[in-house]
Amino acid sequence: MISGVVGDMLSKEKSCGSSLLKDSLTGVMSRSNSKKIERHDTIRVSGIGGWCPRMFALARFHDIELTDTVKPPLSWIFSIGSAYHYQMQNELLPKLGDIFQGWWLGLDGLFAGDKVKDKPGLERLWRSKPVCDYDLSYHEMEFMCDGITGHTDGVLVWPDKTEILELKTISSYGFDSVNPMLGGTPKIEHIWQASLYAYFAGLEHFRLVYIRKGDGKWPSDIAEHECVLDKDVVDKLLTLGRECIRVIRMDEVTETDIPVKMCDSKTCTRAKRCGVKKLCFA
Repeated sequence: MISGVVGDMLSKEKSCGSSLLKDSLTGVMSRSNSKKIERHDTIRVSGIGGWCPRMFALARFHDIELTDTVKPPLSWIFSIGSAYHYQMQNELLPKLGDIFQGWWLGLDGLFAGDKVKDKPGLERLWRSKPVCDYDLSYHEMEFMCDGITGHTDGVLVWPDKTEILELKTISSYGFDSVNPMLGGTPKIEHIWQASLYAYFAGLEHFRLVYIRKGDGKWPSDIAEHECVLDKDVVDKLLTLGRECIRVIRMDEVTETDIPVKMCDSKTCTRAKRCGVKKLCFA
């Protein structure tokens, strides 16, 4: 009798429309997450794959506002990635004790590294966890160097070395390509990104960790790459970043100020992200 009543209830509920919550959430996401991300007078290390002085110059010359629209499907993907990051940084990694570090908040304020005297533009190096009579809370490290900004996921302090930690979430489709057990390698823009973080922190090593967004089979869904800082690469990245900043901050851009193309074709990775691609290849 009871099972029959419950069955009737479920049948009626299903007939009333089983996608009510899904439809409601889709509407909310469409309103709140289709937003524009403005580019100001700084550039972020996380966008290093799209750094291009020509793009900024063309946008300034033609008075084009460079914006990115985050559509609901992509926003949902970003949200999942943010959830993984939050879980790692706030739940799992702190359980490693003093292995996982960053900056620290305490009764005396923020414990961050000192400013660098012999490297103009570089604000702070990483410093190890201070010894205090009270508990300290983890604070995410943030950097600024000549208008180039960014924040990293933390520092790992091992007995033999100290390294920047950079976490990345990746789809099941792309996981094999970065899995060293299958011959995979890190994505080049992620190497660039973590390289700058290591440089900003004054460290020589960094660890890229990819987490597959899938069925959560720990630890098979984790791929790690130990990397050593290449100072020549860092110098080239800083030169590129500073040139982008120079163009962005110019009072006026003339046609002669527009640099040459960096992309060989419209299909290259950087061009796909470009907000002035048609003008660039015209």
